[in-house]
Amino acid sequence: MKSFFIGMFLLTISNSVSAITITERYRNSTNASVDPNNTSPVFRDINVPIADFPTGMAITDVNVEIRFDKRDEGAASDGVCRNHQGGDVFNNEIDFTISSPNGTSVDLVNSGSGYYSGNTRPGRIIVLFDDEGAIFTGTTPTAGTFQPEGSLSDFDQMTAIAGTWRLTLADSAGQDPLCFFRLRLTIEASNEAEISVTKTDVSAATTYTPGSSSVYEIVVSNAGPINVQNLVVNDTIPNGGTATWTCSGTGAASCAASGSGDISELVDIPANESVTFLVTVTWSADPTDY
Repeated sequence: MKSFFIGMFLLTISNSVSAITITERYRNSTNASVDPNNTSPVFRDINVPIADFPTGMAITDVNVEIRFDKRDEGAASDGVCRNHQGGDVFNNEIDFTISSPNGTSVDLVNSGSGYYSGNTRPGRIIVLFDDEGAIFTGTTPTAGTFQPEGSLSDFDQMTAIAGTWRLTLADSAGQDPLCFFRLRLTIEASNEAEISVTKTDVSAATTYTPGSSSVYEIVVSNAGPINVQNLVVNDTIPNGGTATWTCSGTGAASCAASGSGDISELVDIPANESVTFLVTVTWSADPTDY
């Protein structure tokens, strides 16, 4: 028998969801003196309305901007923010944590960890905490965009967006208060999943002999941020081939267990899961079938 080349099968995927991305920004500008001699911790809340993010959306990015100062209060010793008295401010006492409505918390700055240190007053500054920002390598708090101590990506793929987001401000020792002026919270969410498909010949063959068989593997993966239901996977078998196939999913991903002929199947793939089709094709020995 002669060998011959068969091109890759026609493979398509589709679903009926209209992709949208929404970015909302929120603000809380209620000032606070944060110090154990006054009040520590202090909470600043932002309420995200349920109407802002329709059902089916999941978080793709969160950024937190804080305007603050750290001051030496001198002889007052009551933990209230007044004019800076010129002494040490103890930047290592600063502690910021942001929490979502479902209770997930991310440390922006952890007191005593060394993220901030030294005794130089930062002045009234604005810091944007962003996973894509620069790595903070200084000691004195500095205005700019910096990566937080934790990872804001911990909020990614969350669908419980509406509700109370809370910034917890703490100062770990008395006197020399942390002075808070403003919180800005930015939330980006999308209903679009990142779907990828790979299709390979398990034997890595480039030619096939009539009467022989070939095995193909098709992997459909969902990188999130949302779960996908009723995704259509189509794969057409070329003339001259007859096929049987099996399908399995990781985690909660699901698909029909097996079938024959062309693939035209609905699959459900949660975020960070995949389905795999193994397709066995038998090539006809009759040249007229091609």
